[in-house]
Order: sequence, then C-alpha cells, then structure tokens
Amino acid sequence: WYTQGEDDISRVRVARSGDGGRRFSAPLDLDPGEAIGRVDLAWHGDGFLLSWLSESEGGTLRLARFDASGQALGRHDLRQVYGGRSSGFPRLLALDQERSLIAWTSVDSETHAPRVRLLSLRFND
Repeated sequence: WYTQGEDDISRVRVARSGDGGRRFSAPLDLDPGEAIGRVDLAWHGDGFLLSWLSESEGGTLRLARFDASGQALGRHDLRQVYGGRSSGFPRLLALDQERSLIAWTSVDSETHAPRVRLLSLRFND
C-alpha cells in the first residue's frame, strides 16, 4: 500500500498475513521518500509481484518480487514513465508460473495522445 504518514515521507509498504488478516508481519518499506504510489499486486507462482510508480529520475515504474512468506526476491526499475496523472495506474497480470504482463499509459510527447504500453516479464528461478 501507499502511505505518506505523519513524518511526511511517502512510501510503498508491504506486509504479509498467514492467518487470514488477524495478524500481519512488520511492514517492509519500499522506496521511502520517492514513492508516488499507484500500487498493484499480482500472485505469481509461489509468491507475488508488487508494482508502483516512483519519483526517481522524473518517474520510474518499479517492480518487486516476493516469495510466499513475503521475503523480497528482487527489485527492478522497469521503465522511465511520466509520473503525472496521465500515466494512470499500472496493472499487473500473472499469466503462469514464469510469465507476467504489466501495462501502463504513456502520453505521446508530440500529439499528447495516450497510449497503452505493455511489457512482458519472465522469471526463471
């Protein structure tokens, strides 16, 4: 989830529950101070993927992989994107145990027309 708490630091957080939401692990902070939000999550294989937008380098689409217990397996900067509202909310879709898709909106710099971008992701563990 995205939050900007009392300390006024934006961040994306992730926490895992193994008992149906009665208790959660301590949250893991991702991208403190640079997160814009627009978070999405997809179950993938024996874990999950989490995407979000960051202010880094003017706008970056980021992805983190986690195992089923919530342990981070890797973090990736996927693409530079415009961080404004026109970039929409990137969406993740797990296709099978190894492949996923992520889609987002970009705006053509000349025509200002919105375009849907699609990136195929493959993880071989």
